[in-house]
Amino acid sequence: MNSESKTKSSRGDSSKKPGQNSAVQIYGRILVGYDGSDNATRAVQKAITIAKESGGELSVVVAANTLGYPPRYRDRYYSDFRKITLHHSKEQLSRALETAKLGGVPSAQGKVEEGQPADAILTRAVDVSADLIVVGRRGLGGVQRFLLGSVSSSVVIHSTCDVLVVK
Repeated sequence: MNSESKTKSSRGDSSKKPGQNSAVQIYGRILVGYDGSDNATRAVQKAITIAKESGGELSVVVAANTLGYPPRYRDRYYSDFRKITLHHSKEQLSRALETAKLGGVPSAQGKVEEGQPADAILTRAVDVSADLIVVGRRGLGGVQRFLLGSVSSSVVIHSTCDVLVVK
């Protein structure tokens, strides 16, 4: 073996694209949280890229927060509120799955989960045995972040798998 062959083989596979990360191969099940926002749309795009590069399965979850209705209005309006929220969430899921299909991941699966967004994402991650959760970063200001927290922060703190927060 000549020195040129040794050098080439010691650098690994020269057919890889520049910047391609072989570590992405460990993500066989990717879950992305989607809420229709710009950051969530970027998260879906990133999840599509990772799924294509890794050959992994892509799942999308949309959280339908049907629980946050004030108690004094719950009896009177809850049924309509829940129906509208679920309908809107199903439309968002359809958009995300269509984006995945157009992006080259035709086998993407998805589900609408009722509940707080972070809880819905974490529950779904367990259900699909996710290796990676991809979420968009929400731009909350200091006071809002203190009072509400953020979905991405909660997912990062409580997840049992890797989490990618996309800006």
